[in-house]
Amino acid sequence: MKRISVFIGFLVAVISLSAQQSNDYGIFLGMTQEHIHTILPVPVPGTNQVAAGAYYRYNFNPRYAMHFGARAGFGPNISFLQQLDLYGVVEFNFLPMNPRKKPPQLSTFIGTGLGLYQQTLAIPFDIGLKYQITPRLGMTVEWDLRKLPFLSNPLLPGDAGIPEKILSNWHSFIGVSLGYTILKTCKTCPFYQSKRRK
Repeated sequence: MKRISVFIGFLVAVISLSAQQSNDYGIFLGMTQEHIHTILPVPVPGTNQVAAGAYYRYNFNPRYAMHFGARAGFGPNISFLQQLDLYGVVEFNFLPMNPRKKPPQLSTFIGTGLGLYQQTLAIPFDIGLKYQITPRLGMTVEWDLRKLPFLSNPLLPGDAGIPEKILSNWHSFIGVSLGYTILKTCKTCPFYQSKRRK
């Protein structure tokens, strides 16, 4: 009897999480920069570039999400691949973000995962603020760090004659994302549909 109760509880939890799933599609606009030998956003002169990209976020529930995206910096004498950033991170919201509840909603978040930056394996660290403006429209202000396994500044050709204190394995994107949310509907789940209307 106890096992049956545990199984029923687990089944209810799975159904509950499934009913809360949603998908976000959006764009990123901001800037990217190389850091001077530190995690702090002290830019190497001449490395600030305008950045843009697109992303997809799968929200498992109001707390956890999987976030995939691609973006790049743009500037004179810089190739697309030198600033290309491909990433996949797991995000955690400190406050629940449930698009089925009446907006506005606000939460800080953190995230980490794996990525490719400048054609090299990188570890992404993301931090920011999410704001659900309407049930369909969301905005994120974010600062996304990328840590590479070696010291370099590919935007400064050859690193020739450059003091080591300027070389860095920290790079970052900072900017704003605008996203459109698609809710996973469940015609056989009237409870969650009623919750959404409140």
